[in-house]
Amino acid sequence: MDEQSSKFLKSFIVESTDLLDKAEEAILSLEQGFDQEKVDQLFRAIHTIKGNSGLFDLNRIKELSHIFENVLSAVRSREIEPDVDMVDIFLLSVDRLRQMIDRIEDSEKTVVEDLVSRLSSLRGSAKSEERKTPADVQPDVRSVFENFCKKLRTKIPPAAMQTEDYLACAVMDLAAQNTGKLSEISARLQTFRKGKTIILHGISPSLVSEFNDKAGKTLPYFIVFQSKEEPNQALTAAGLQTIALDLIHAPVKTGEAEVNPLEPDKPAAVETPALKAKAIQPAQVEKREEDATGVEKESHLKVPLPLIENLINLASETVIARNELMQKVETSSDPTLAVSAKKISYLVSRIQEGIMRTRLQELETLFQRVPRLVRDVCSQTGKQVQLVTDGGNVELDKTLIDSIRDPLTHIVRNAIDHGIEAPDERIRLGKPREGKLRVDAFFRGGNVIITVQDDGRGLNYDRIREKAQQRGLLSAEAAKAATDAELADLIFLPGFSTSETVTTTSGRGVGMDVVRTSLKKAGGSAEINSVTGVGTTIQLTIPQTLSIVTCILIKSGGTRLAIPQANVKELLQLDPTKLDQIQDSLAYEIRGHLLPLIHLQSLLRTVKGEDVRETRDSLTTGFIIVVETEQHRFGLLVDEILNPEEIVVKSLGQEFAEVKIFSGAAIMGDGEAVLILDTAGIARHRNMQGNLSEDEEEEQRGSTVLEGMEESGYLVFESSSYYFGVPVSSVPRIEQIEYNRIETLLDFEILNHQNHIVPLLRLEKVFALDKKVEMFNQKETYVILFTINGFRIGLIADEVHNVVTDFEGVDRNTFTSESVTAYALTGGKTTMLLDIEDLAERFKNGRYRALKEHLSESLEGKTTSGVRK
Repeated sequence: MDEQSSKFLKSFIVESTDLLDKAEEAILSLEQGFDQEKVDQLFRAIHTIKGNSGLFDLNRIKELSHIFENVLSAVRSREIEPDVDMVDIFLLSVDRLRQMIDRIEDSEKTVVEDLVSRLSSLRGSAKSEERKTPADVQPDVRSVFENFCKKLRTKIPPAAMQTEDYLACAVMDLAAQNTGKLSEISARLQTFRKGKTIILHGISPSLVSEFNDKAGKTLPYFIVFQSKEEPNQALTAAGLQTIALDLIHAPVKTGEAEVNPLEPDKPAAVETPALKAKAIQPAQVEKREEDATGVEKESHLKVPLPLIENLINLASETVIARNELMQKVETSSDPTLAVSAKKISYLVSRIQEGIMRTRLQELETLFQRVPRLVRDVCSQTGKQVQLVTDGGNVELDKTLIDSIRDPLTHIVRNAIDHGIEAPDERIRLGKPREGKLRVDAFFRGGNVIITVQDDGRGLNYDRIREKAQQRGLLSAEAAKAATDAELADLIFLPGFSTSETVTTTSGRGVGMDVVRTSLKKAGGSAEINSVTGVGTTIQLTIPQTLSIVTCILIKSGGTRLAIPQANVKELLQLDPTKLDQIQDSLAYEIRGHLLPLIHLQSLLRTVKGEDVRETRDSLTTGFIIVVETEQHRFGLLVDEILNPEEIVVKSLGQEFAEVKIFSGAAIMGDGEAVLILDTAGIARHRNMQGNLSEDEEEEQRGSTVLEGMEESGYLVFESSSYYFGVPVSSVPRIEQIEYNRIETLLDFEILNHQNHIVPLLRLEKVFALDKKVEMFNQKETYVILFTINGFRIGLIADEVHNVVTDFEGVDRNTFTSESVTAYALTGGKTTMLLDIEDLAERFKNGRYRALKEHLSESLEGKTTSGVRK
């Protein structure tokens, strides 16, 4: 096979695989009742596979799909009513076709006679009940039709004969369409007319008379039409049965003699591989739409995955090169170079974002296989399960979809085989006879969450405890003290199973091990939550894309590390007075709650095997990063917080498979390798109990306080003896600086912060307040820094007080000011609660323009690139 033919054979395989997925979905719907739309979808899928397989001389595929199509034709015309046995045969046929298409080179060796025979018996039972058409009764009807068609040719406009499409005349008996409903016949005719040009049509009185004389009582209807599709196939696809069909004109292809495909006696031109390729080429277009002129145009193209992978790798390397360039530009004093570099940085970010989206697919491609899996497992186990899926429109990286296909299969099998009870047992337990299985997907915190929930028996913790002791995983004392969460986590260990027997679906102890291992490779995590006798929920957390993520760079013990920004909820400066120690663990008081605290430097030392004891007395400086996983909320104590940056994630390889606290690595612009922290892995490494249920999350974050105020709190600070508050949710960063670092430029106060020029605001000037106190010989001051929609801005403060969540009183109506949401009382002081986003936007769109022009737009480039904020 030449290269061109091989290329289009691959297109056939891809398209046929998609069609079989749709066919399987349609077949499963037949168990719920007859659905004309689904049956038509199934028929079209098999019909297309049959037609395309003939182009490549795939005779076994063509043979099976041909008889399959005949049976489906009888189903769609309601000659055969589908039942459970028929659905089984249909599913087996799809499986056999999928097997042959997956192994296309061996397809001719595949046995299909068994299914052909079973499908033929279905079709035969329908034929025995079929009503004979007039054409069956009177062979000379065709001569009547041919004479009639010759007369019609004289009535066809000459312009219609100058066509590059098929031109044909068909006669059908409307009384012999296997339905007595006029509406059904009308619907089929409407389906047939789509995409075709109708030249003539109607019921001829002379034709009615002649047909009735020769064929008995009939209602002949003639139609002359142009079609891009072969006329017989077009009529069959619409469910129309013809008495006779005459091809007036057929398109002539290059290297092919003009033949009448409806007259098999005539010799056909030899089909070359080039013709086969040409015939299959339109299948590459997945979807078409019409432009403003009504001309059909392509809107989706199928692109080879290796090409996309290559583009993504190039984008990743470009991001690394961009980061290196930006670091060098920051040391340059040439403002024009900085402007050009920022523009390049912005464009690279946009290109990278667009390329990453090319690999996103809807999870529906994964979910559509779950119903078949549930049906098969239920058939093997004798259980009854109602499946509910939601979130199929959520998009995920195709590579990640492929990596979680097996884990999801294992989870669903286990949920039915281990979790959901047999119907009789469920009735004894007072449960519905039919079990319920939910598979949901949704976005949360930049990740895609997939949950699989059943209402079965749940985990048997006593059995798990016993098995763990038998295998030496836990001592008797440790097993007794183990919590339910710790015991549940054991089922992810290789070879661990509580099943007494091995079945075809489970019991070998490899399924859940595969789940966590696969998720780990994909940069995700798997968690389990089960209540004995009630049910089990397994939650998979997967990053939406794998290659490039935004992380916050930090330093701890002199080591630079990265934390995915999606997991970071707050950044706080350490206040030693709020540190507490509970046994050997640290805690930090935040808004009336104790937050588990991990000293990152000590954690890294324990990973190396050192014996470290943390004490609060030795911790006096640093920053706290409040992070969240799906089940945990805790703080990481670090030495320094650096900038956010887009980094290219690289796999750590098998050598680091046992290290739970890292999810990957990245090469920075300066060539240094930086490890990426896995927050869920850190929680597991410290055996941390889940502390973030929905109720606790609501309680900690708080939805409302007085008059709907966010309980996330306000950071209260003082400037010129006036009190102000900014929401903690805006993630302010507090720094104490020497006063002489503040510079004046064009009547603006600015700060060079980590090689970024940040404009500073004095709120007493912004709100035109009288300065109550004049600060003389001031050596140090506080700066509260924000990044709002990519724009960096700072507020000057004389004193920074505490985070307040409960004010003595709040007034939203008496006094109104721009960028002020309310006035509140705290400690007897009136505090202006600021809308920091509105304040930043006002400044950016107002006086900031003059400063921006002076800086040659360099600041705008820094803040909009989204790379170094």
